[in-house]
Amino acid sequence: MPSESGGRLKTLRRHQLPVEVFADACHGAMPRESLAVIRATQYSRRKLLLRTLLDLLREAPGAQGPLTDPVVAWRILATAEERDPEAAEDVLMYPTAGGWVIRTTRRLLGAISSDIPLWAEVGYLHSLVAAAAFRVAIPFSLRLPVLFGSVNLPTVGQIRLPGSFPAGIVDLEHDQHGLHVRAGSREFTLRSAEETAVFLPTRSHTSVSGAGVLRVRLEDTDPYREFSAPRPPRRLDSAGFAEWNKLLAEAWELVGATQPAYAGELSLALAMLTPTDADPRLFAASSSAAFGGMIVSPKRSATLLAEAMVHELQHSKLNALLELVRLIGDPGEATWYAPWRDDPRPAIALFHGIYAFGSTVEFNRDRRITAERSARFLFALRRDQIRQSIAAARQVPGLTGPGTQFVEAAASRLARAEGEPVDPALAEVVALLTLDHRACWRLRHHSPDPAVVGALTTRFLHGRVASHEDFGEPVVRADHRPVDSSWRDVLLRLKVLDPDEYTRISTNSDSPVPRSDLVFAARDYPAAAALYRARLAADPQDGQAWIGLGLALHALGDRDAANGLLRCPEITVAMVERIGRDTGAAPDPVALAAWVGRGLDATTA
Repeated sequence: MPSESGGRLKTLRRHQLPVEVFADACHGAMPRESLAVIRATQYSRRKLLLRTLLDLLREAPGAQGPLTDPVVAWRILATAEERDPEAAEDVLMYPTAGGWVIRTTRRLLGAISSDIPLWAEVGYLHSLVAAAAFRVAIPFSLRLPVLFGSVNLPTVGQIRLPGSFPAGIVDLEHDQHGLHVRAGSREFTLRSAEETAVFLPTRSHTSVSGAGVLRVRLEDTDPYREFSAPRPPRRLDSAGFAEWNKLLAEAWELVGATQPAYAGELSLALAMLTPTDADPRLFAASSSAAFGGMIVSPKRSATLLAEAMVHELQHSKLNALLELVRLIGDPGEATWYAPWRDDPRPAIALFHGIYAFGSTVEFNRDRRITAERSARFLFALRRDQIRQSIAAARQVPGLTGPGTQFVEAAASRLARAEGEPVDPALAEVVALLTLDHRACWRLRHHSPDPAVVGALTTRFLHGRVASHEDFGEPVVRADHRPVDSSWRDVLLRLKVLDPDEYTRISTNSDSPVPRSDLVFAARDYPAAAALYRARLAADPQDGQAWIGLGLALHALGDRDAANGLLRCPEITVAMVERIGRDTGAAPDPVALAAWVGRGLDATTA
């Protein structure tokens, strides 16, 4: 890849995906040599994105602001790669660089905007160049941006300057005496990468187990560490850093002992872990732009951290594969049900869940891990969810040959876990959670044809039966009907995972949990059904009460009424509303639900 000055970043290879590498990927944990192929394609892609950015900057020269000409920076980078290809690759493949280059390219194209000056974001290129040149001991002189009072050198560390202003500039010069920093009237020299009052090195964790060595950077200062707009540094204190090190060491030992193949993947591909604050909405996250990076919230145990690392790496692998192979002809709209999400998802997101949660099933299947009740629960829940999702994935229009191979490989992986016994009490909770989630999703997102609702209402009011063919096909519309989040889900999970907390909530007279959900979780289904009916009498728009009534009737063995509320709640609720408008009186909800349920199972003679 020639630079403007005639220097070169190493020539890119034309990549082809060998069929055996794709087969390895489909079947889960990949051998080291196959994963190395995937990583190499990501490095070539990263270089192409950087060169695209340089071309865009040439067309918008003002975007560089007061910084060093990007072409000069590019020339230094090419020299660094010639001097030490591995060090240059380590810097350019740092996950923060991937998120940054996509974001900044989009800014240059006008797709996004920000309060941070464009030149300050463009200047992360200069930070990457300075980091690579510093690591391979090349003399350089660069003007870099200051963000949030700091200059960041990815994989190296953070230079801290007085104040916390959003953006500014600093001049860096590197020679045999060290790194000379000039910011306004202040000057100082860094003679090593050791921690000082003005320099915080990027900290790493290293663990050794029977499966090999894990080396991962714990990133808490880089502005692009969360794969988003730049964020201020949030340095872990010594106690926090020690706790993450302890958990990582225990997690690595666990993965190595129970899942050596997945340990091999992590050893090769996991480059950066970003710790975040505790957030119940975030278990872990990764980005298609940042191969080998992940964001992880604090975990209660090494088991949960190990599972999160294995899980998120699968997303990174699949994102990389999707750059090389098409699983479906047309991505289509977000209309698919994914049991782990409350919103409609595109088909490719369904594949992501199948792939990543497949590793969760395999991880939690191991006997040494299933000693933890949470692992047994997750094994049963994710196995059930993947079972549903594979059935849906087989119906995705435009599935390619590789796509079919991918789905059937997932089915084969699941089959190996199907014979694993699950405690009956856990199985019951998983079944209820599954019914609850899917029914709520349908009620929230399925929009029935008004003509179908009208025809069914006429049949019901005239005492005529319906058949399956009369119900038509609803349209998926995101948030068609508001449905609040469910306390039932919370209670059922706590009953399994944290019995003490469940008892505390259940016995607290000031608890915000509806009594109907409390008695349902306590398995008093007749009382729960009565309470859900009372809620509907007070508010026919109470979506959670409709689904709760269906679940209670299911537990009581009222198959027809349960089907009407769980299999097709959008029809039943729409008919209640239509009958109320047409007659001025609400029908008995159980009687109507039973009529719908019988029709769903009936066929035209």
